[in-house]
Amino acid sequence: MACRTVYFVIFCGLCVLKNSLVNGKCFKKFGKEGKSFCACDQPMNNSSFASLKSVEALVLCSMRCSQTATCVAYNFFTGSNQCQLFNQTLKKFSLVVGCQYFSQKSETQSNKNLSITADDQLIEFYINGNNISISQNFPHAKEWEISDTYKLPNRLHDILRKPKHQLCTYPNCSSAIKPVPHSVEYPVPTPPTDTVLYNKEEQSGDEKVDVEYKPDYDKDKPHMITQGELSDLVRDLELTKNKAELLGSRLQQWNLLDRGTKISHFRDRHTEFAKFYNKEDNICYCVDIAGLMTKLDDEYDPVDWRLFIDSSKVSLKAVLLHNGNVKPSIPVAHAVGMKETYESMKTLLKVIKYTDHNWNISGDLKVVALLLGMQLGYTKHMCFLCLWSSRDDANHYLVKDWPARIDPVPGQFNILHESLVNPDKIFLPPLHIKLGIFKNFVKALPTDSKGFIYLKDKFKTTLTNAKIAAGVFTGPQIREVIRDPNFKLQLEPVELLAWEAFVALVQNFLGNHRSEDYVNLVENFIMAYQNMGCRMSLKIHFLHSHLSFFPANLGAVSDEQGERFHQEISVMEHRYQGRFDSNMMGDFCWFLQRESESQYKRKRSLSTNYFY
Repeated sequence: MACRTVYFVIFCGLCVLKNSLVNGKCFKKFGKEGKSFCACDQPMNNSSFASLKSVEALVLCSMRCSQTATCVAYNFFTGSNQCQLFNQTLKKFSLVVGCQYFSQKSETQSNKNLSITADDQLIEFYINGNNISISQNFPHAKEWEISDTYKLPNRLHDILRKPKHQLCTYPNCSSAIKPVPHSVEYPVPTPPTDTVLYNKEEQSGDEKVDVEYKPDYDKDKPHMITQGELSDLVRDLELTKNKAELLGSRLQQWNLLDRGTKISHFRDRHTEFAKFYNKEDNICYCVDIAGLMTKLDDEYDPVDWRLFIDSSKVSLKAVLLHNGNVKPSIPVAHAVGMKETYESMKTLLKVIKYTDHNWNISGDLKVVALLLGMQLGYTKHMCFLCLWSSRDDANHYLVKDWPARIDPVPGQFNILHESLVNPDKIFLPPLHIKLGIFKNFVKALPTDSKGFIYLKDKFKTTLTNAKIAAGVFTGPQIREVIRDPNFKLQLEPVELLAWEAFVALVQNFLGNHRSEDYVNLVENFIMAYQNMGCRMSLKIHFLHSHLSFFPANLGAVSDEQGERFHQEISVMEHRYQGRFDSNMMGDFCWFLQRESESQYKRKRSLSTNYFY
């Protein structure tokens, strides 16, 4: 850094711009000669200026003047070139960005030099509130080896010089004492003369002195695993009780467990949640759903959850899915060997006390039909919202509004039993609808077409020819076809339009995103499928005639999370073969929690949710 010399007629001081005064950042205002300045911090009050005998008095406002500036108060006397704060001779005066300077002089001095140190270049220069051009008046502002001269006006109120970078920084916190100038009220302290220093030789040999504690700051010391961190690690690794104890025993053997961490904790990890379940016959169900939800989540509102019912090869399950899929799924009933029938649905709803919670219902269309007491199979009136005729192929794409079902009566229009739930509580399953309309697309492809042959070659190792011909694909397989750019090249123009309409429907309606123009999007899809010759199924009928029945965000209430629950519970079913009881359900619920808020570099799965 270099310094620049400014010649002026009367002694000058530096003051804050008007913006700082308007913003009210001053400690307190001080008026002088019709100008508003920032007054000094204590003890340099307003009267201190008149009592000063030095030819200069430069005052830097304190930290309380501004929340953003880093300022320190001190006096600077040019008579002795002595700065009281640092108690050393100063030849140059260093500025701080954002600080305020004020000067008062009763006499007029000529040819007074003021040397100012800047960091690397002069950025702004103000005189009496006017911005002086740097490029026109200071051509060597960036070359401090050469000095520039600027003649100031006779009547001078204030000058402000702003360097490029801040030269010093002081903390603005209550624990740090800000520098204060020495004055009459704050004199320079003098050391005491009667202090008696400690004499080590005079210490009695019988006196016991504790050894000085020296903390260990070794950064290479291994991290000690707490109980919560060990439990979360067991959850991430999906370990059984025996393997969890084995892992804890090895970590304890290597002295990696924190004090108080117990490896026997995992033996009874299920008991905390098993008490909420009971088993009768082949059904293990939750006897206190509100208590279980409160234990897991601390908050429970039935509106935030939906009931998903579905069966697998092993059991029939009822599970609560969170609307929005933010929280994990909670099993409320598990029935081994029970099939999907009207009687089993009635029993299931009874043991979990569905009427006390009145959740919305999610599941495939077969479960929906059973809950509403409808006849299964390819019936004439299979829609639970209207009397759509599945036999009237000629009018499927022509007729959009069909007679609505009003007070269904058993024995009429394929109704066999009384409804177990309110039809308005049904969430249409977007995953099964996507699988169904893709099935219609594949079945409409000629078996000798390039598109159909391409699908056979693509999935020849994972699907049989019969499944491909029937259009039986899984969700991941459909996503794989959507991402394949070569598939579109194999389609005829009519087939390509139908395929692009299907992809647009999946991406802009059946997922988390709903297009603002979704009505036209669905209509284009229906028209493209009609032109391709696709036969209308019940799932296409819902899109054609009951578009308003779909919820606003299908991804938030999708049945896909319920299908994922089958994969999660299958691990427990494999471990507890022959012992499908409350212990299995409690052990599953134990895996739904997190006991520590530590962030790990590598998580188990991005789609896994937990209760914290």
